[in-house]
Amino acid sequence: MKRIYVSSHIIHSIGYDPESKLLEIEFLSGDIYQYHNVPPILFLEILKTDILSITMHEWMCDLYQCKKLNL
Repeated sequence: MKRIYVSSHIIHSIGYDPESKLLEIEFLSGDIYQYHNVPPILFLEILKTDILSITMHEWMCDLYQCKKLNL
């Protein structure tokens, strides 16, 4: 998935596929997570603001199916 590089204190890049509603976030730590069935509005909000924190990441993993990619 193609990701957009963002200026953030926690996120390196973000990608989103609207057809599958798959959100992919690469953190500055190098960890990459995919979140399934994410509404497009959440992707747009993350792009507009740096709202994703570790707490938000944990909340998203509770709300959406979350998978850490092993690279």
